[in-house]
Amino acid sequence: MILIFCAAVLPSVFFLNHKNIIESNPNNFRDSTHSVQREQNQYIPHVIDTGIGPVKTLNLGVIDFLQAEYGRRIYTIHKCGSCHNSKDSMTAPNLRNITLARTPEFIMNYLLNTKEMQENDANVKRSIKIFKNKMPPDHLNSRQARAILEYLRLLAVNKNYK
Repeated sequence: MILIFCAAVLPSVFFLNHKNIIESNPNNFRDSTHSVQREQNQYIPHVIDTGIGPVKTLNLGVIDFLQAEYGRRIYTIHKCGSCHNSKDSMTAPNLRNITLARTPEFIMNYLLNTKEMQENDANVKRSIKIFKNKMPPDHLNSRQARAILEYLRLLAVNKNYK
């Protein structure tokens, strides 16, 4: 009898409590999963940083595979992989897990407002100092930036996707 109660009630109690925590403050979930890579494999938690630019909030749904494929093509055409090529790259950060370290708003703002963020955002300045390299502004429109974000989201969850 107790086993039946535990199997039937406890999962629903956990789900309700987890759902209430996320619904009461959606950033609780995001805060617990986001981190910043400082030096070699050293992660520190950070506050939600949306960067500097036009994107203030961005609601993400499930990954749009067509958008991700479009983003992959843009990434290839703009030769992003020449600097963001591997986890051991010394010219730019590896982007495979960037969506775990940065908010979607930050990524979109960096793609849309590259020059201003390089001049005024502390996290971007720190990255420039570490890699001794600046990302060139590609003058992407918001549709292209959103597609690249979808591509980066897919890279983070699918280790075999390139």
